[in-house]
Amino acid sequence: MANMFDYNYVIKRLTEFESLSSRKQMKFLLGLFQDDDFMEYLFNPKRTENTENEIISLYQQITKPKVVRAIADMIEDEGYDEFDRSTATFINSIVNQGLAYNNERLEEASSAKRTGDLSNHDFNETKNTAEKYNQYIAELMKVSRKIVKPEAKRLSNDTNIPKYVCILALKSVPETKFVKNYKVPYYLSNLMNNIYAEVDRIGDFSEHVNWKEFFKIIFGKDNVIEAANFILLEGVNRIDKCKNSKDVHACWDSLTSFALRELNDAPEQLRNHMLDIYIKRITKMFANRSFDLRVDLTKIDDSAFPKLAKSVTGYFDKITKILKGEKTD
Repeated sequence: MANMFDYNYVIKRLTEFESLSSRKQMKFLLGLFQDDDFMEYLFNPKRTENTENEIISLYQQITKPKVVRAIADMIEDEGYDEFDRSTATFINSIVNQGLAYNNERLEEASSAKRTGDLSNHDFNETKNTAEKYNQYIAELMKVSRKIVKPEAKRLSNDTNIPKYVCILALKSVPETKFVKNYKVPYYLSNLMNNIYAEVDRIGDFSEHVNWKEFFKIIFGKDNVIEAANFILLEGVNRIDKCKNSKDVHACWDSLTSFALRELNDAPEQLRNHMLDIYIKRITKMFANRSFDLRVDLTKIDDSAFPKLAKSVTGYFDKITKILKGEKTD
């Protein structure tokens, strides 16, 4: 746990939240959302035997209706430009968790109604409460978007990537100071799924985009190569269900070109290190089942990516065996 962040105090304040005056509620939430130590705890908690239960308890308290509504009011009153994308990312988590809790309560009520353990009147009360809560959540979703919108506009102008993709990324990944190298695959896996879904839904995607600048802003310049390496490991099955094949494939192909170019242009030592990581990951991926990888590195165009192709020759046999499901030494 971060040195200055007092978990027990925060939980105590959230537990008694409804009994606090409006002024104290706002003061508490403002201090919490602008506390770097709290954000560090959220995004990089020091793992102990209690960490998981602590975080569950935190979200149970902070997703309560009155807290959700107060968060939106506090940020609107203070001004969106007073908060950064780490706040937007945290809000995004509150939204997702709040919706999950709400759906769970509705399902339980529906089940109880079917078995006769809950009257129609009580069920309708629960349903009305859930609908009102969804309105609070919808307001919080708007707040998250408004926080990152100015930065998303700049990022879109700099990269030619649609603004809606930039908004999605900026409210899905915290400030780069909170993004540890080992967390990049976690954030990227969720982000890519959402990007493909949004491109499929909205479209308007050009293949002439600058993913390098995009990932530099989202993950930090030192993590761009890690993002590229992960992208090469994606399976084509990720976009199988997309109906808007034109725009989704433009997005997919531009990511492939970016990833290959990034590894090709990396210093040799770093490129080889990334290939070692690539080998370890595909070994795990293919241990029990096969995947249709985005790129088979043994078949890349050596005229387009000469340095990468040369490095791959040292791993050629091993990669081939792994893709065939054979054991390697």
